[in-house]
Amino acid sequence: MTISRRVVHRVERDFGDRAKEALSTLVLAEAGNQDCERIYAAIVLITAGRTQRLWEAVQLSRQDWRDVLVFGGLADDDWPEVLEREFPEPDKRHRPKIVSERVAARVRKDFRPKEVEEALRELATTYTSGQGWNRMQAAVVLKAGGDL
Repeated sequence: MTISRRVVHRVERDFGDRAKEALSTLVLAEAGNQDCERIYAAIVLITAGRTQRLWEAVQLSRQDWRDVLVFGGLADDDWPEVLEREFPEPDKRHRPKIVSERVAARVRKDFRPKEVEEALRELATTYTSGQGWNRMQAAVVLKAGGDL
């Protein structure tokens, strides 16, 4: 079973350096007659980046995949909307939620116009986890001084 790109991205975000292990574990889940992406997404939502919870959720899917959908918030008729909200396609992500307007404005000021998008994308994908991520982004921008 293949894991969709958007679920892989979320696993990488939530599990960090343990993402490869998490993905290997995730494919062991039982999907029954459901869309695998829906089951995988529900498991990722249940686990919140915790490896032990991942194992427990995979085991739960083997007992009854419907419980995984309920606990992951993907059991109701609105599950496609929940999936889209929680797992947006990488090219549909809204940068203002990840890079503050203040940091983005500084990037626009300091970087050459054709480098702005690349710099914002790098900040959005690299410096977005942990407490103080916004300060980290600002420090990176100030240190770069307009150089990629």
